[in-house]
Amino acid sequence: MLLSTSHLPATSGGRIPPSLFDLYVQYKQDTRAIVAWLMSHGTSKFKNLHTISIRDLLGLAEVVQKKAVVMPDTIDFQFREAIAARTQLSNFFRTKNGLELTSDDIVNHEFFTESLSKIYTGLYLPSDRRDGEDAREGVATVPRVKDTPQVIDDPLGDAFEVRKELQEMDDLLLATKEIWEQAGKGDTPLVVAALITNVAFARFEGVEQQLKLLCDGSDPGVLCTKLIRMQDTPIGSKALEFGLGCPAIQSIEELQQSWHLLLHLKAGVRAKKLEVETCTPKPSNILLRIGPNSAEADEKCLNMILHNIKQHVQAKCVPPDIIRAGTPLYAEIGYFLTHVENDVNGLRCTFGLRMLLEAYKSFMVARQGVIAPPSCRLQALRLAQEALSSTLAFHLQNLELDLKAFLQEKCFDLYFQSPWVSGSHVLEIHETLFYFGLRLFSYRHYVGSVVHAYHVLREFTGFRSVPLLEQLRNTFNDVLFPGGRPSRNFKACCVRYMGGRLKFKPDASDHKSGSHHMAVPAHSAKATAGFGLRKEANDIRFAYCKISLFYHIKEKGYHVNESLWSRTHALADTYAFGKDHKRQTCAHNHPRQETTSNACPHQLLRLQKAVLTEFAGPFPIARVNFFQVYMSCVQIISIISDKTHDGEDRGRNCLCFLDVMLEAADRYKTNEHKLQSFGCKELVNTCKEAMSAVLGERSVDDFLWKTF
Repeated sequence: MLLSTSHLPATSGGRIPPSLFDLYVQYKQDTRAIVAWLMSHGTSKFKNLHTISIRDLLGLAEVVQKKAVVMPDTIDFQFREAIAARTQLSNFFRTKNGLELTSDDIVNHEFFTESLSKIYTGLYLPSDRRDGEDAREGVATVPRVKDTPQVIDDPLGDAFEVRKELQEMDDLLLATKEIWEQAGKGDTPLVVAALITNVAFARFEGVEQQLKLLCDGSDPGVLCTKLIRMQDTPIGSKALEFGLGCPAIQSIEELQQSWHLLLHLKAGVRAKKLEVETCTPKPSNILLRIGPNSAEADEKCLNMILHNIKQHVQAKCVPPDIIRAGTPLYAEIGYFLTHVENDVNGLRCTFGLRMLLEAYKSFMVARQGVIAPPSCRLQALRLAQEALSSTLAFHLQNLELDLKAFLQEKCFDLYFQSPWVSGSHVLEIHETLFYFGLRLFSYRHYVGSVVHAYHVLREFTGFRSVPLLEQLRNTFNDVLFPGGRPSRNFKACCVRYMGGRLKFKPDASDHKSGSHHMAVPAHSAKATAGFGLRKEANDIRFAYCKISLFYHIKEKGYHVNESLWSRTHALADTYAFGKDHKRQTCAHNHPRQETTSNACPHQLLRLQKAVLTEFAGPFPIARVNFFQVYMSCVQIISIISDKTHDGEDRGRNCLCFLDVMLEAADRYKTNEHKLQSFGCKELVNTCKEAMSAVLGERSVDDFLWKTF
């Protein structure tokens, strides 16, 4: 796995010194580039290798040397840089451990350096031979870095890689504790803390895969044995400070506790031994026992949590979608318990259990001395009840069934009451509500019609600002006003928003004025009528990536790629709480965890700052109840339609008034130089009265979900 300087830590608590890390990253990158170039000129014998030894590398170099390939300047430079970096590392270890020591690791490292120098000397062509007839140009298609075989005779590389992955695992756990401590104090919403924890858990997948490659398995016992073996090497005990009391060993020993409990539970499940149901004690009776002697309490908590998960996995009834898709560890541990293999996702399950326990402890400790918020589980149930009452009128049958099934799950065990699990349930409900709420923008075009009418009134009549409509106009400017907010051609902009396109008359011989008009295609009209209002429908105008970073990360399965991290850093820097903002340590953290992994906060804390912007400010989009927004717009349309129609046409919520108003606006703009009045005075007054009656006395806070 290619490392980057973003992982550079401070020299403290068994972490890798930055100077060593820079040298390691440099020679690792250079060595991979050299191997990739050699393979591009080698024979088919070396094409399908996944690993390559020093002996194979020497043989590959001989093949390339016989071809008299001219070494490109970049490869020449990387050869010299790799040799210099490896030599500096060897000198460091000898200085660190004494000149009289000749460890096998140092000898192997120096042998690799000598072999690399030998290869470079053999491949380097003097200037008089570069122009000869036998010389061949060295520019060729170079394999991708991830396809380059890994050098296996490199114990130093293995030590660095293992330590880096364990360091990342420690940082993920520390960031999770800090997030849930803030949630316990009320500084971070429960749903935000759940999202950040899910991102950390998804990020651990890469750590698990790399440790599997380096240690031939994901059993925590294997990892612990490998680290203890490194204790006897200068690279391990001196340079990277691996020892029985080091943080890495302690982290693995904590994971072993969960691992042994998992194996014991699996053995019972496989043997069909069902334990007698017991009453689960209150979580605070155990979780608040924090300190050096809390291992026994932790084991009791983990036992209860695993017992609860086993009950849910073995339940005969199918859980609702909210529980099945939004419950962390439910699928992972369920797979582990129901399959024979132990090495598929064992490390992921054990780390997830540790995250669940530490998040629980951080949350509970932070609540001491503070007015205790409602139970996390009760908060999820109240949100489901509020959502059910808000969506009944929209006939979203699947959503209603899921919410009712979730409310019927009268489950208050230790697992479902944990803040991470309850927060994930809240997140799952919110994401579904957000999705269907956004789709109401296009349903019958009621919301868009009101905003377009409001825009015309603000432009030409000096109508006072309505908080909700003003925020909708600003936040969804790109969706409601294709091509930008118009200052003329108001009707054309509105028709484009409704999906309209130019349509030319079939008998027109050219594209002169009058030979075409705006028309709404049939598929757009069907979607407007509600036929496209399904979860599977894909409307690019309402893509999460354009509207909400918070829900976009949820949509991506909590896997944050480089482009999303860049966007996160930009938002965090813009809305940061201060450049000197420093991470706070949890009340129950051990002293070894008090040192930050970087001079700047962990990426997860930057992500927290970025998504929190969607929960505060004048229009917290992640908290908006779009169902109420839609119903308010329908009321406005209904008032205007009833006042502009008589008899049987009343009560139809007709949008013909919008066409009249937009045409009047276009005429006024065209004849602006004639100083004519806007016109449609009665219709303008009707629209103003309707908007003022429905929204005039209401603020944006009135349209937020109450259960937050």
